[in-house]
Amino acid sequence: LTQPHHVWFQEIKGTVFIPQDCTPPIGIWDASSSVCTLTQNLNENVEIRMNNFTLDCNGHLIKGRNTGYGINLESKTNVVVKNCNLSDFSYGFYLWGSNDNILLNNTSILNNASGISLYFSNGNSLINNFVLDNQRGVCIEYSHGNILKNNIMSNNRYNFKLYGEKIFILITILTLRTL
Repeated sequence: LTQPHHVWFQEIKGTVFIPQDCTPPIGIWDASSSVCTLTQNLNENVEIRMNNFTLDCNGHLIKGRNTGYGINLESKTNVVVKNCNLSDFSYGFYLWGSNDNILLNNTSILNNASGISLYFSNGNSLINNFVLDNQRGVCIEYSHGNILKNNIMSNNRYNFKLYGEKIFILITILTLRTL
């Protein structure tokens, strides 16, 4: 293998691959705009397999079994994930080596590791997300140039975690709120 891969051993299918699996009844794929719009709730992990596209959960719930990643972006760029409700995973949103993506108007609750995690992921925008009742709300490690605006973190054991060799922080009080 030339790239890192996750190996999953599961009793039942537990991962939806987007956009490949964006077909009825799961979702509708619009090839002209590269948008996958979910049409139902899911009880599986979602792995984004394409750059330069949008996943619109359309307010649907993606619910896990207290393990895995709710929505996983690994080495992806220019992906927009919006209007998703994630619950009961280890990591709600997990970005690894993924740059210049947007998480917009999402909710991530009851995840036993973190609601949103960015590892080695730069230049991402987290806007208008609710991150509630997780072990860690937003976790940013070895990542720089990310923008957090109008996110609400509440009732997480730790609302916000930053980790890296050199951390330079510019926080605008109006754009980062913890309750």
